[in-house]
Amino acid sequence: MGGTCCVTREKNNYQGEFKDDFQINEVQKSLLFITEFFDKNRETQILALCYSKDQLKNFMVCLSQIMSYIKTKTGKIFVPASISNNPMNPEFEMLICLVPIEELVKYRIDMELSIDESLVARQFVTRKFSFQTSDPGMRKEQLKNDLMQCFQNEGLMIIGGVQEPGKLNTVNLLLIITQKQNIDHRCQTRKISSIY
Repeated sequence: MGGTCCVTREKNNYQGEFKDDFQINEVQKSLLFITEFFDKNRETQILALCYSKDQLKNFMVCLSQIMSYIKTKTGKIFVPASISNNPMNPEFEMLICLVPIEELVKYRIDMELSIDESLVARQFVTRKFSFQTSDPGMRKEQLKNDLMQCFQNEGLMIIGGVQEPGKLNTVNLLLIITQKQNIDHRCQTRKISSIY
């Protein structure tokens, strides 16, 4: 996979562009950077964004908008491919990598949805996961079992996760709803509608 990779954690204050009473979060501030970056780097295949860990919810809220901005510049829908603690500041920052949707065939994304970035964005969900033990072996087993249940019950596959700052037993996971779950849901909807 070729192309440019950029990493940013914009610390600039864009207050001049917004009314003083309007609060803008870190993710919203990065939208300007993303737009400007893709103006100059349309062939990019990986976009790495760095935010403080408390911005995960804001990232999810803005995901459709981020996808739309990138699609406007490149003609491609970029989706989260990984999320992890930022190696430069693992306690407080996360690193989210986005790639073109075609690169994520292993996650069995329903390509029917890939026409509309807002539908694609809805395929990504977050879950808070708490470990019940401090034993590393037991943690591994607990996480494995919980992830298997997420897949079997809801068709969710893990993209990655980040620890909450100061909470060693809590991880925020980013998951994707797989094509299997979308097909199962459509089949259930057809069965229900055929009953009536």
